[in-house]
Amino acid sequence: MTTVARSRLRPPRVKAVPRPRVDDLVDQAWNHRVTLLLAPAGSGKTTAMAAFADRYSGSVAWITCSGLDGSAAGFICAVNAALHEMSVDVPLGWTAVGDAVEWLMRGPRPIALAIDDAHVLVGTEAEGALEALIDDAPVSLSVVLATRREPSFELSAVQLMGQLLIVTNEHLRFRSWEAEQLFHDLYDTWLRPDDIARLARRVDGWPAGLQMFHLASRGLNPVEQRGLIERLNGRTRIVREYLAGNVLGPIDPELREFLVDTCVLGVLTPSMADELRDAQGSQRHLRTLVSSQLFTVAIDDDDTYRYHEVLRSHLEVLLVERDGTDRAAARFNQAGLMLERSGYMYDAIRCFARAGDWAAVKRLAKPTNEDWGLPTAALINDLPPSIVADDPWLLLSRARAERSAGRWSAAIESFHAAEAKGFGGDFTNQCCVERTELASWLDPFAQAPPGWVALTQSGCRRDPIVAANGLVGLGATGMLAAAALRLLGGDVAAAEAAAECAITDESLGTSGTSAGLALLAITGLLVGEEGADRTLDEAESLADRSGCGWVSRLARAAMSLTNRPQGVDEAVRVRDQCVGDGDPWGAAVAGLFAGLGAARRGQPCSELLGQVARDFRELDAGALEGLCAVVVAEADDLVRRTSQAMVRAGGIAALVPLVRNFIAAGPGEPAPLSGVPTQHGRNNARSLEVCCLGRFDVRVFGREISLEALRPRARSLLKMLAIHPESAVHRETIVEALWPEGDAAAGIHNLQVAASAIRKVLSAAGVAENLGIHRTGEAYRLVLSATDSCDLAQFLSESNAARSAVSHGEHEAATAAAARALSLYRGELLAEDGPLEWVEAQRIWVAALRESMAAIVAGGHVRAERYREAVDVCEATLLDRPYADELWRHLISANRERGDLAAAGWAQTRYHRVLAELDV
Repeated sequence: MTTVARSRLRPPRVKAVPRPRVDDLVDQAWNHRVTLLLAPAGSGKTTAMAAFADRYSGSVAWITCSGLDGSAAGFICAVNAALHEMSVDVPLGWTAVGDAVEWLMRGPRPIALAIDDAHVLVGTEAEGALEALIDDAPVSLSVVLATRREPSFELSAVQLMGQLLIVTNEHLRFRSWEAEQLFHDLYDTWLRPDDIARLARRVDGWPAGLQMFHLASRGLNPVEQRGLIERLNGRTRIVREYLAGNVLGPIDPELREFLVDTCVLGVLTPSMADELRDAQGSQRHLRTLVSSQLFTVAIDDDDTYRYHEVLRSHLEVLLVERDGTDRAAARFNQAGLMLERSGYMYDAIRCFARAGDWAAVKRLAKPTNEDWGLPTAALINDLPPSIVADDPWLLLSRARAERSAGRWSAAIESFHAAEAKGFGGDFTNQCCVERTELASWLDPFAQAPPGWVALTQSGCRRDPIVAANGLVGLGATGMLAAAALRLLGGDVAAAEAAAECAITDESLGTSGTSAGLALLAITGLLVGEEGADRTLDEAESLADRSGCGWVSRLARAAMSLTNRPQGVDEAVRVRDQCVGDGDPWGAAVAGLFAGLGAARRGQPCSELLGQVARDFRELDAGALEGLCAVVVAEADDLVRRTSQAMVRAGGIAALVPLVRNFIAAGPGEPAPLSGVPTQHGRNNARSLEVCCLGRFDVRVFGREISLEALRPRARSLLKMLAIHPESAVHRETIVEALWPEGDAAAGIHNLQVAASAIRKVLSAAGVAENLGIHRTGEAYRLVLSATDSCDLAQFLSESNAARSAVSHGEHEAATAAAARALSLYRGELLAEDGPLEWVEAQRIWVAALRESMAAIVAGGHVRAERYREAVDVCEATLLDRPYADELWRHLISANRERGDLAAAGWAQTRYHRVLAELDV
């Protein structure tokens, strides 16, 4: 037997800061058969997986792959050694996948097999053994792979069952606020928040890039560190050495040459790359780069790609070294013309700037509208200051970039400078309008331009619902403002509906979309909706990536409403940053979030909220001032009467029960909904209930609704979405399953018609418009509110809770959760529908989970000496699952322990017959 070094069987010791956002995501591995941490070198895959293993010591077997694992036997030997390292009860000497599967079948507890550097297995015999292990192992095994490349074997079946979790570079990259925590808590380095945010953007949150900055900046003073941030890219020595050794070194020379040839294009398509190189084959190269996780990402479905900025700048150095300065400048100019022709103005400006073609830069800086793409502050900073200061359009771009980033005082100065350099007429008027609109938020007594901004300000003064009603007909931006005001007025359902309607409008832009997502998340957090914290992360990430700093930092401040331990401290830091940037509204809102989070945690908040209330008073925002009083009143009975008067004056009386429930719930608990007005005016009612286990039915307020008005395939669509209760189903998957006979266009049309028919039936039954069937992009999902239910979702939730409790050794909690799961199992998934291909994979998975839950419950009863109950659970489950080895053992043991030797003998005989059938 091959000996495996013990160092490869233990997670590495890594220094890291807690990242609850990433930890919570990776912990979902327990609910999935396969988890891929799929990202380039230096993205933090090993760190995230090591933290996962550390949290579940005793339940995670670890393997760090090497070239020695290329054979199937070598891989199985490593799996055997890893499981033995986890538990000495695992026998050594396995030679085939079947040996591992046989032991796992007998193992009672969930186990995760964590495989680091799994990309070295791709294309080897070992990868075939891994595929067989995933296919044949019981549901008690979860496989977690940290890899730079996708496995070459097919995972679509696992994905269709909802059992594939993919954690990408986008999930692992550091957000600005996480980078702040990294430098302050781990590196013990003081940097200003805006410096850290600029650093995080420059390296695109790449963990290795942040660490390299730390190593390169040790011993430098703050001014020198700030200068290093501007220079930290692929040209920095330490970065070049890393990329050369870990990224470019191992790849094929032809692919490396392709990267150097095309690095001038910030965004590229195969046709653009072919034209630039005057050669064919670019599509093959680009797909290889994406599949190999070589810092190349596909940004849409139309074969459009981007290189990571750090890699691209390093490749630019290699281009100049290869071709010389003049030829490289000509190549940048050629790329700029191509990008301009294709409509990628931001990237075209960057290319013309690298070529030194300032006339082209100035020409393209004249936007056709305000939302043309907003050159970020990073691009403006890369341009010579004399060029920016001398051109009104570049000054306007800088002002917009500063406004988007939340540096509002600096933005007003830049707007003034643009006006002074402008040509009069439309340009000066445009600058004046944008400056005045911004100034109206900084100064409540300034004259605001007509439109939704002025109405939103009025709504924050008093009576938000009336102001929201006045925003009808103002498009997506007005709808978004109405959503915020309706939440402030306490109409939660209307706020969610308005926000969802706004963010589906493509005219809203990135800034508005991220703000809408943040608003949805905040609403969800206040009413205790599951997954609202993940929506908030999504909003923060979208805003951070697009340079919308003011939205990003308010989303960060709203994290004080989640259960994250550092949430309140983060909100306070955001408040301080807003004060420094001249953003009084941001400072006040961040302070309100900090106070609300502190009150929920039972921490002192009266002094902070007193100051925040004064801030809102200066901004003439009486409704928000009243909200501060509500929060203080919950912490201080002495001010309760005063708060009641302020609430009435501000028109937010309907919001008070929601806030009180949120505070009373405390951290880690969902906010109770009693007393909170809902869409239908009912408290704690299950407005929509969907049952998939056994007979399929849909109930609204307890009354079963008839689906006879729906055509058969529309009913099938509703069922298909119902059996994926926590995920969206892509339209291609739906069309292929339900309308396979026609072409794609006809299938999509049929899908749209079916979805519309379902919405009409649900609406007629009283289901709110913001619930039911929703389309997001090219996928459809069944949307339920916090007060709705789906028996399958509840079954999966309880099953996951049981598996997690077992992994922590909490057997009583596991037994209780598994028993709740079994109580929800009324029968086979969509039992009346027979053998449908699109149901079968999920049906098999649910049945296996039911078997696993029964084994946990039976084992718990045996440990508690409740032998009769154990026998009942085993007998009931074995009727449908006669090959459940663990249940037979529990049945025999329970009968023997209660003294019924005849029953134990008969169970033993039946078990032997089952084993004999399996041997045939």
